[in-house]
Amino acid sequence: MKMMADHTGRFKKRPFWETSELEQKCEEIITSFLRERYGFERIPVPTEALTALIERDAAADRDLATNLSDETYEVFGYTQFERGQATAR
Repeated sequence: MKMMADHTGRFKKRPFWETSELEQKCEEIITSFLRERYGFERIPVPTEALTALIERDAAADRDLATNLSDETYEVFGYTQFERGQATAR
């Protein structure tokens, strides 16, 4: 990770990660979680494991029980953007 100039004016500098750094961090998180949950790494990663990982790490920001669908559209979620924050639902 390196700090770069932020041209939006919100910060003097902002963090920047190379794709390889992000992939490494994600791999560390999911393999650690799978070892903790199942005792070994499971490939492919089961959907219920991903759901459990999201619930563990983002429980305060997520409402997984909300039904957003109606008779016409099947909606799985949306992201509401507000100045200064993002809320996923």
